[in-house]
Amino acid sequence: TGLLLSHHASSQGRLYLAFGPPRVWETLRQAPLDRFTPHTLTDARALETEIDLARRNGFAVCRSQEIEGCAAISAPVFASSGAMTGVLAPCGTLAALPASAETHLAQILAEASRRFSQGLTSGLAASQ
Repeated sequence: TGLLLSHHASSQGRLYLAFGPPRVWETLRQAPLDRFTPHTLTDARALETEIDLARRNGFAVCRSQEIEGCAAISAPVFASSGAMTGVLAPCGTLAALPASAETHLAQILAEASRRFSQGLTSGLAASQ
């Protein structure tokens, strides 16, 4: 099973905008941003601030942006080339991922993401 998520209203998508090909953000910022909930960012400048924050912090958080009552914290996974190849993204209800614990959870996730990226790089090198 799976779910297609938007670039602008999901933490996973925001990481793609932060670390993916610049042309994706350049294209997206030219188009109207769909509103999915009352909390969805639809202003390109505000979204750009969130993308810059994700790039600086190494994680992104979205709360009730795409689906009301859902939250996600995402951290990027990088290949040895430096390209983002995926994300680690625990998702749940707002109660399961409370705003008061965001910083702590994001730090744990960022460390896991860093270690996962290192393992991916090491594993690839060892298998060649």
